[in-house]
Amino acid sequence: LTSANQCCLDASHYKLAREARAHRNHFHPTHMKLWVSIGGAGRSAGFLSIAKSESSRNTFIQHAIALCQNEYLDGVDIDWQQLPSKEDSRIFGKFLVQTAKALHQEGLLLSVTTRDKLPRKVIAEVDRVPF
Repeated sequence: LTSANQCCLDASHYKLAREARAHRNHFHPTHMKLWVSIGGAGRSAGFLSIAKSESSRNTFIQHAIALCQNEYLDGVDIDWQQLPSKEDSRIFGKFLVQTAKALHQEGLLLSVTTRDKLPRKVIAEVDRVPF
């Protein structure tokens, strides 16, 4: 899922996933978790448009699940460091809960990297929040 208005999830993620998987299989076959990190470093602008649209959320989630399943990844890290407003934070929380539930149904994990404080009900759904 990629466009000028959305966050990146493209062929480069698949290449990096394969390289990481090869490293894990060689050095740490059972102890290392592999995550795809989406957003961050100026690539988070598209999250709001995805989070606001049910169709875009569903497409994003389907693509993230497919990437994890095809490349044997353990989960997804969504990196959106600064949310523009409280309303955007609310929308982002709804997006995270929906994403977490869909990933969990497939046996996958969700991590969130953000500077903003997440509501307890969102944190309860997320598997990892790095501080």
